[in-house]
Amino acid sequence: MLLINLALASLLIYISIDDILNFRIKNEAILILIFLTILKLFILGYSQELVTHLLYATLIFLAILLIYCLGIFGGGDAKLLGVIFFIIEKKLWLNFYLDLMIITL
Repeated sequence: MLLINLALASLLIYISIDDILNFRIKNEAILILIFLTILKLFILGYSQELVTHLLYATLIFLAILLIYCLGIFGGGDAKLLGVIFFIIEKKLWLNFYLDLMIITL
């Protein structure tokens, strides 16, 4: 489990640095994040919550996609935030959302 968490954190750091330097977020990195998260959920025994995670992450992604269409966020930001909502635990979604809204003001 520790290795998966380290891989997730390392990949998020890599994505952040690449985004800052090149203003892009690679689809391959997003797919690896999704794969590692699904693997983590199965290892922890949360396979039943996988559907819930996917549903809420999709809803958040669609909301952020609307913000992208308005020109407020970039496409990579929309992808990354959708995946981040898939990664974090359900009990932290509201806190993360509120923190995100405060930071972006």
